Amino acid sequence: MTTKSEWFALRLSQGEKKKLERAATSAHMTKSEYVRSLIAGSSVQIIQLNIDGKRLDELLYALKKSSSNLNQIAYRANKGDIPDLREVQETLAFHRFAAETLSRFIDETRP
Repeated sequence: MTTKSEWFALRLSQGEKKKLERAATSAHMTKSEYVRSLIAGSSVQIIQLNIDGKRLDELLYALKKSSSNLNQIAYRANKGDIPDLREVQETLAFHRFAAETLSRFIDETRP
């Protein structure tokens, strides 16, 4: 990686600054990374995804809840409390279902 020792300032209109910020955010880059990629001649491809935010939130909530349940089972097991096998199986099955559903959702949203 090249050491970045030079500093450069640029004056932009408010509209140009907002456009730069939107483009960098859309490319999942900082403004500096975005400008450097343009200078290097890289083409930056911005992909607009149409994601059902409510469905994504529901899937993430289910996965987080399941992860928390698994963590509680592991915590109890580490303390010497042997967990109920059925509870472990149900939690693992739900976790697997949530993870697979989230994975399918991600696959569906890819261009």
